[in-house]
Amino acid sequence: MNMKLPKAESRDNKRNYKYEKTKYWLYKEEVYEAIRSYIPSPEYTLAECERDLETLVGWESLTIMQDTSDAQTLKEFKNRRYRYQLTDYGVEIERLTIELEN
Repeated sequence: MNMKLPKAESRDNKRNYKYEKTKYWLYKEEVYEAIRSYIPSPEYTLAECERDLETLVGWESLTIMQDTSDAQTLKEFKNRRYRYQLTDYGVEIERLTIELEN
């Protein structure tokens, strides 16, 4: 009987899986709350977080998309709620940062 054993997961495979799992869109409030849970600084505000997100979009580390799925009125549509997602470029920067830290 010829059985194939499962391929051992390398560190890179685990890391790739981690990034694949994170391919979803986040609101600025979700990003802000995640940052605050790691760095509980009262000086860091939602407005600063939004500026940081805009900077990362400008650097092409994040993609931005207007979320119109819950808009019921024209006013809600014009209110522009954005969602953010890490780009492939952003993933590579994160990987490089992790490699440099190790």
